[in-house]
Amino acid sequence: MVTNIVVTVVLQKGKFVTMNEIKHEYVAEIQNAIWKAYKEVRETKSARGFNDTVQALENKYSEVSKPMCDFISWLKCAWAPIINEIVSECQ
Repeated sequence: MVTNIVVTVVLQKGKFVTMNEIKHEYVAEIQNAIWKAYKEVRETKSARGFNDTVQALENKYSEVSKPMCDFISWLKCAWAPIINEIVSECQ
């Protein structure tokens, strides 16, 4: 049995990196943005910043990667009860 493994390599900022490394950067960027938005919700008691952040991420990654868009959607669903609880405590 022969298994073909295809590794895509691209040039990024003058060095070669694999798509796997780029996806890691995407995941880190998405997670960091969501975490920052969560902290903003805790400070402002408003979901507006969180929603704006998620929308911006969805817009950006809709043109880049379907799996990353799906990841953002799942994160949005996972965070919704937490964000809603924080906001509802202040109303």
